[in-house]
Amino acid sequence: MALVRGLRHDPVDLFVTGLSALAIRLHRTLRRSQVGQVRRYAGWLMVGSIATVAILVFK
Repeated sequence: MALVRGLRHDPVDLFVTGLSALAIRLHRTLRRSQVGQVRRYAGWLMVGSIATVAILVFK
């Protein structure tokens, strides 16, 4: 039991736990930006594409 208590805060375990918490937090943050508005995504993709082509052509 002493070994178990001593390894409770194992650095590898803390890293894996922290990584999973980070993934969950990142998922919750990114989920807010995806509201299912495909037209808006397509519109911004088109605006970005036109801006990129304009920069390359007029540079």
